[in-house]
Amino acid sequence: MTTEDLAEGKVGTQLVGYLQSHPDVDYVVFTVGDLATGVLPGLKSAGISPSDVKLLAAVENAEVQEAIKNGDFSAATTSPNAYLGMTEIDAMARLALDGELSGAYQESIYNEMPTWVVDSPEAVKQLGGELWEGPENFEQQFEELWGVR
Repeated sequence: MTTEDLAEGKVGTQLVGYLQSHPDVDYVVFTVGDLATGVLPGLKSAGISPSDVKLLAAVENAEVQEAIKNGDFSAATTSPNAYLGMTEIDAMARLALDGELSGAYQESIYNEMPTWVVDSPEAVKQLGGELWEGPENFEQQFEELWGVR
């Protein structure tokens, strides 16, 4: 699949074709929920149900949350994209100043970051209809670290 296919909304059509020609496929994993946009109607019109192929997303979005509530998606993980963006800016600044990122720094950023599997209507409800952006007050904490607050 190409970027053009994604931009032109061809993901659903191509996925349906692939699944029809590969009936032994049990799972489809979308690296981000946005890649699944428009896929469900195509699968349903082709007669492919959630019991035939389990749909998963490595990063949820509002559409995927709704699909989990409806039973059309099996699961997704949360990904604090806003927080990860701030850590990338922080890492670039550290590299510019020091030329390296210590192992302890990388571990503190990536290995200690909670991620949840959202796999039921109850799990979606616990998110309160929101996408999880990151730890509480993370923006303020970065601003204080950088001395811009």
